[in-house]
Amino acid sequence: MIFRDSALVLAAALALPAGVTLAEPAGPAGAAPQDTEPLEQEWREVEITSPDARNRHAVEYDPRLERVMLFGGNDGGDFPGSLRNDTWLWDGEDWFESLNDMHPPPPSRRKHAMAYHASLSSMVMFGGIVGPASESSETWEWRSSDERWQFKMSGGPAARRGHAMAYHPEADYPGAIGPGLVVLFGGRAVGESEAFDDMWVYDGKEWVEVTGSTPPGRYLHQMVYDEDREVVVLFGGTEIGASGDPFGDTWEWDGESWELVSTSGPSPRFRHSMAYDAARGVTVLYGGQPVNNETWEWDGNTWQQSPADPPDTPMLAGLTYDPERERVVLFGGQTAAVRGETWEYDGTSWELKASAPPPPRTRPAVAYDAARGNVLMFGGNDGDSRLNDTWTWDGEFWRQRFSQQIPPARDNAGVAYNEATERVMIYGGDDEDDELGDTWVWDGEQWEELTGGTSPPTLAGVRMAYDPGNQEVILFGGYDGSQHSDRTWIWGDGSWEERVTPGPVRRNTHAMARHDASGQIVMFGGFLGGLSFAFDTYEWDGQSWEFATSGEPDERADHAMAYDSLREEIVLYGGFSIVGMSPQWFNDWWKWDGEEWTEAGPGLRPSARSGHGMAYDSFHDQVVLFGGNDGQPLNETWLYGPDYEIPPGARAVGDFDNDGCTGFPDFVFLLENWGEVIDGQPLGFPDFVALLENWGC
Repeated sequence: MIFRDSALVLAAALALPAGVTLAEPAGPAGAAPQDTEPLEQEWREVEITSPDARNRHAVEYDPRLERVMLFGGNDGGDFPGSLRNDTWLWDGEDWFESLNDMHPPPPSRRKHAMAYHASLSSMVMFGGIVGPASESSETWEWRSSDERWQFKMSGGPAARRGHAMAYHPEADYPGAIGPGLVVLFGGRAVGESEAFDDMWVYDGKEWVEVTGSTPPGRYLHQMVYDEDREVVVLFGGTEIGASGDPFGDTWEWDGESWELVSTSGPSPRFRHSMAYDAARGVTVLYGGQPVNNETWEWDGNTWQQSPADPPDTPMLAGLTYDPERERVVLFGGQTAAVRGETWEYDGTSWELKASAPPPPRTRPAVAYDAARGNVLMFGGNDGDSRLNDTWTWDGEFWRQRFSQQIPPARDNAGVAYNEATERVMIYGGDDEDDELGDTWVWDGEQWEELTGGTSPPTLAGVRMAYDPGNQEVILFGGYDGSQHSDRTWIWGDGSWEERVTPGPVRRNTHAMARHDASGQIVMFGGFLGGLSFAFDTYEWDGQSWEFATSGEPDERADHAMAYDSLREEIVLYGGFSIVGMSPQWFNDWWKWDGEEWTEAGPGLRPSARSGHGMAYDSFHDQVVLFGGNDGQPLNETWLYGPDYEIPPGARAVGDFDNDGCTGFPDFVFLLENWGEVIDGQPLGFPDFVALLENWGC
């Protein structure tokens, strides 16, 4: 797969073969007729199946299922309700939750450890935190043959958390049935002044304590089995007591004794992750605390830091190796919040493979960040509280972003992309107690508050849009806690200025978008107060508001609008009103062509909702809709735009959207799906040549 950053570099550097132009089609045999109708535009939901974001979970490879397995963890909520006991399987493309109602899973937990016992064909799990000041001493086994958990025993090692486990297939110890034993070392328990330094082996029937010299006691360390050299490798961790300093030592256990093999390499750390890459014969280490996101490799002699650009989930991630696909797989972890991303490492680079969606919310601030080529979302309301998290959608994945400065939590803020400064701007909104009056901008990496000068009053429910002709952001309406506003404000040369002009009546939670083809900023609807909602349409020409029409669509508020530049129309979706003293959510959608509204026809679409965020992704030619409220907050992602199902004959000329032309949308589709098998053949260079040879209409 070639991702968008690679596509942009290639597009910028593209040199056409001699004699090939982009103005006229070459028209080889089999070319699609020039009057071919484009594929019908439609809504479609993005299917995102993934474990929820979490940390302190356990991830191991199940060779019988040929799947990566995940169990438990902490979802970042209030403890102990944040503990999880769900089981998930990853096949390299998708996550699947494993459910077996006849055999319930172990109690929820975090900081447990797992290892696959090959002789038993079972995943062995021990310990973990199961409640306040409560650790487990239970041993459970997962049988992949029927995907069921089975309780085995309580006892053996003392209850603990933060220990490490690995399977040594050649290990044999007196009192245990070997060869082939699960090895456990270290950990911590409530009330203990020091970390454990004990070692245990499990043969499928019982735990046996191993005597003799061991590494210093520690917890939050990691262990893996190096199958080439037949040793268990241990690195890092931390002790408790007087110093609590992290360890930076590397130990190996050969089945009989421990040996300190290195004190150099990665800096001392704990809460890191490790896996053994059997194809390359190295132990891979990622992340850890003190916070860093380095990748290191141990070959049995030295540690070497990998130059690969790493993920940004440096602590408490789950890591294992998939031998079928020869990839190290990482899930979850924590930066400033728990994460839900799935990454894979092939020894050369890390690649994002899947991502859990943002949590449900209503009234987030959503805008397309054209400079970065992604949709930005900030804040919203999850039904219990306002949020202050930042997310981006790149056409394939949602990713949570982090900043040194963060705007206070809010919902119902105004948002617009400022083309002049190439930054997304938000203004106002509701916090937990009152309306806000602050202005923030996002530059793709960091939030920055803009202060000084005149400012609108504290307002929630304002709406904003950018006027490229005057290089200004236009703000209208809102609610200040006592009354609605009918004032218009302009952000131009680094400050707010009120533009006094007659215009729409007072309102909030209306919608605004610029219709680029007509050069007008269009506003529709909104809440007027009491039980009154607007159904009027106004246009801003750069100097004043002009009434355009009323009556259609129906009156509403908390709807969303976005300008679809490919089809030169504003798309309006959903909203909320009161009908007969009862709330009504809408799932109708409308198109404004610059002169009138037209209701879109029947077909698949999002469910009725209000307070959703919506923006047009001009790179992928798609309207992106997220979240909203239908009585409870939602977290669905929907797209409106071409559904690229390649029809017969279209591939031969590179016309993947079958609109009778080859152009940039076809170019983007080809790059983003490079290598995907279509009709038995992978998309590749011949398709690229066909696209270039037929460029144009």
